[in-house]
Amino acid sequence: MRKSLALGLLPLSLLLASCSGGQQTSPASPSATVLEKISIGTGLSPETSQAAYIYAAVLADAGYQVEVKETSQGRQAYLEDLGIDLASNQLPASADPSQVKLDLVPALSGDLLLDITQMGTVSPSQLEEARQAAEANTSASPSPSESVAASPSPSASSSPLNLRGISSSDLIQTLDRALPDSIEVLDPSQASDRYGYAMTRAKAQELKISSMNDLRDKCNQLTLLAPQGYSLNPSGPDSLTNDYACTPGTTRETADRAASLEALVKGQSDLVYLFSASPQISQANLLFLEDPENTQLTQKILPITRSQALPQEVKDLINKASSDLSSDHLRRLNSLTSGDSAISQEDAAVFWLHQMRG
Repeated sequence: MRKSLALGLLPLSLLLASCSGGQQTSPASPSATVLEKISIGTGLSPETSQAAYIYAAVLADAGYQVEVKETSQGRQAYLEDLGIDLASNQLPASADPSQVKLDLVPALSGDLLLDITQMGTVSPSQLEEARQAAEANTSASPSPSESVAASPSPSASSSPLNLRGISSSDLIQTLDRALPDSIEVLDPSQASDRYGYAMTRAKAQELKISSMNDLRDKCNQLTLLAPQGYSLNPSGPDSLTNDYACTPGTTRETADRAASLEALVKGQSDLVYLFSASPQISQANLLFLEDPENTQLTQKILPITRSQALPQEVKDLINKASSDLSSDHLRRLNSLTSGDSAISQEDAAVFWLHQMRG
């Protein structure tokens, strides 16, 4: 069961007043009644969840009724709740307003591209061809036994995406081509994040390591903890081996970020694969290794919605929030919402809105 947190106008206005010396929220926008309530999903990471609460705070401050819903069940689940079918350019019948559960979800651009292109093995043109074939099959009204799923499979003749060194703008453009017309992509955040390898500074000093290039002749002595799915990531073990001649002696995957970092700090692991915006890098005084070969995708927080689902004013407010959310803000917010004295992401979003945004 999804947990949801409604950000009603009165409770949020009281909270904002307490944070800003009694200053009241902005009067309701003339178009704020276009939607009864805007539902925002949290996405699949702490970073996208924080962005969701920022969007909610911005929209509530403009007079909209907003709720934030947990979407940890996975990308397919939140796309269904958005009323979107990746296999079709058309909105499915379930996109009826009374059936749709979400209006907006922030995604990480790199992870989204990897997911929908089957880890870079399927090109945007193949995805589009598969959607066209599916729509043709639907128009022909095939029997259930004749229906085929519009999920392209990489073939011997298909060319995988060249993800190494791809710029943020090129990644967004590639992603925009790969997504169906039923999805509208709003402006990416100014804030960027990327996966990479970190180790304690003590271990790095002991082994004389400052970048991934220094791993080459020491790698077989090291243990690595990585998130689930790491082995399938083209920027993961294959890239580490091919671009840095590094194959760790032991690699384990885990979904528990905190446990990975605890194991690293306690000396039970030598390397951990994590996001550059992780607060533990500074909190635990870790060294985030340089990536001179540009093997890791730069991730932007990318708000996605159904085509024509949101009024232009709402999209403008979200786009402005994205342009104002910097990488430094993201790291500071991650620090505020983690550790022994952590505050909620809702409170952190209000703090960003009135103290950090500028």
